Amino acid sequence: MSKSKAQLAALKIDSIIPSGDNPRTINKKDPAFLELVESVKAQGVIVPVHVRLHPKGQVGTYELLAGERRLLAARQAGWLVIRAINHGELSDDEAFEITFAENFAREDLTTLEQGKAVATLMVRYKNDIEAVASKMGKSTRWVAQRASIHKNLSNKWKDALAENEKYKDWTASHIQEIAWLPKETQDQLLGGFDTFIEVPTVKELAKEITGRLMLLKKAPWDPGDAELVKKAGACSQCPKRSCKQPGLFDDVKDPEAIKKNDRCLDPKCWEAKVQARVEQKFHELKKKHPKLVALKTGYGQTAKGLKKRYGHIYQAWDHETVKKKTKGAVPALVVDGDSLGSIRYIRIRKSPQPAKPKKKTLKDLKAELEYSRWSLVYEKASDVIGELDFEKIAHKNKVLVVLSLAAVYGTGDSYRYSNNKKDLEELKGFLSESDSNKALQNAAAKLWPSAKEGISEEAFYPQGDPQTKAVVKYICELLGIDIAALKKEADEAIPEPEEPVKAKAEAKAQSPKNTKKKKPKKAGKKTTPKTKKKKAKKVKK
Repeated sequence: MSKSKAQLAALKIDSIIPSGDNPRTINKKDPAFLELVESVKAQGVIVPVHVRLHPKGQVGTYELLAGERRLLAARQAGWLVIRAINHGELSDDEAFEITFAENFAREDLTTLEQGKAVATLMVRYKNDIEAVASKMGKSTRWVAQRASIHKNLSNKWKDALAENEKYKDWTASHIQEIAWLPKETQDQLLGGFDTFIEVPTVKELAKEITGRLMLLKKAPWDPGDAELVKKAGACSQCPKRSCKQPGLFDDVKDPEAIKKNDRCLDPKCWEAKVQARVEQKFHELKKKHPKLVALKTGYGQTAKGLKKRYGHIYQAWDHETVKKKTKGAVPALVVDGDSLGSIRYIRIRKSPQPAKPKKKTLKDLKAELEYSRWSLVYEKASDVIGELDFEKIAHKNKVLVVLSLAAVYGTGDSYRYSNNKKDLEELKGFLSESDSNKALQNAAAKLWPSAKEGISEEAFYPQGDPQTKAVVKYICELLGIDIAALKKEADEAIPEPEEPVKAKAEAKAQSPKNTKKKKPKKAGKKTTPKTKKKKAKKVKK
């Protein structure tokens, strides 16, 4: 059946299979789509969809050529049939022409939809950009830009542009500024443009991106140093540099000038090297100035995480900033916050004198002992989790365990305060079902290094809460950690105290005061004060 013999028919919705050639992305939560659903509920689909007999499907099935949005709206509205123009048996080329006319040539396609349309045509025309441009009635530059966006833009940005209202007025040139970057860098920039009250100009956006990417010649370390962060290697050999993408950040063509303005395109790696250099600087200065202390002034990292690298951490409430020559001033290196790496002089505030401690009962001492032992168990369990590889998780469904733990306790980049009782219930609820999907397996394996940091930072606190013990036991059980062995080690490390009465008696017996020899009393009648008085009266008489 040719196009001229197309017939209008009422077809079952379930018999129509959408084609992969439609460039449009349909957001079922979009208010405009929901409005269409309500309209279809009231009066059905007025403008029919286009179909052909499915070339590879079962008898009685059709391939959708145009009208996918109407088809989805009818299905969501509860209709079982839909008005359709049935083109019968068509060749792939004839079918594509109908799809192109109805979908690709639309004026209301978004930049991402245009990119998808260009990508489809590039495959059909074997990457002949001039043929695609001619077919779409656009310039080759327009086609190249949309193809680049479709190919290079990360999936997270594609989702954000399709769903987030704040990006609805971004043009292709705006999106191109993002798409030029490596995908890891794109994702790190996502959500970082909230400072703009209105839609920025393309130049403003480019300037903002450039400001976020660091100038290597101003790095506080040697760009050729491959040992600072061994996993990252030397900056001078890294492909994530602006000089590897000439023309992106520099208008000049001089290679030497481009190299001179070389910028880092990986903010996360840059931050890791900044932290490593500050830690290196702290230990270098500590050798020269033994009184040097570490000072936390921001909210970027937890004090517990910083203590592992610097020892004791001073914060806002336990010191005051003073001049270098002030009595009691000590040097402090800022290890967190906007002034990271700077030197200050502080005077440490004296702690108030503690009240006289009450005498502890045996029950108190045993409670303290148990607290100390479990604190040691928490610390050991946290260390074991920190070294645990994804493959060695004991639970049969590793994927669900990792995703559930990350959902409840956050990750190394995003902690949250723990509510042990509620969190344990939520965690058990997640794990009551299972899923072994391979894609989730890969995602969970990638998420685990960050998730385990969140667990060790948040799940095991506060230590005095009885629920913490239940949480630690359950998590260790999921991960295959022998908590009984950890408790045994803690018991051996912190032995039982002696009974306070016995300990006090022994201490009293051994004190210098009680070991002095007493002078022996003289034998004879004991003289009392009354006897002395009587003797005195007799003498007077």
